[in-house]
Amino acid sequence: MILALAVLNGWEIDHMDVVTAFLNPPINNDIYMSLPEGIEWLDPSKPASISTCKLNKAPYGLKAAPRLWYEHIDKFLLSAGFKKSSNDPNLYLSVDSELLLLLYVDDLLITAKYHSQIDQVKDLLRSRY
Repeated sequence: MILALAVLNGWEIDHMDVVTAFLNPPINNDIYMSLPEGIEWLDPSKPASISTCKLNKAPYGLKAAPRLWYEHIDKFLLSAGFKKSSNDPNLYLSVDSELLLLLYVDDLLITAKYHSQIDQVKDLLRSRY
């Protein structure tokens, strides 16, 4: 629908992929991980008896990682002046301009009347992610 709307209005279309999306949000509770064999070479000053570590960020594969990422980027987009669509929680509208941003996992589809508007949003996202 977004692509059809963009073509119908003659808008510019662009795409972004947030490569390390799930590594950005902090974890909101304590999660510990067993250290794999051979990890002792990372920090020889640590005692060999340490077998677990507390995670500060959500790695890929963590069950909560997609939800944490969504909450993180949602808060960022809302603070940047976007308005969330009442029909689709992954569709964001720019209040200042005719611009739509669609979030799909760690990909973003951005469409606007002018490419300079898209570039501004991409620069904003690059500055954070």
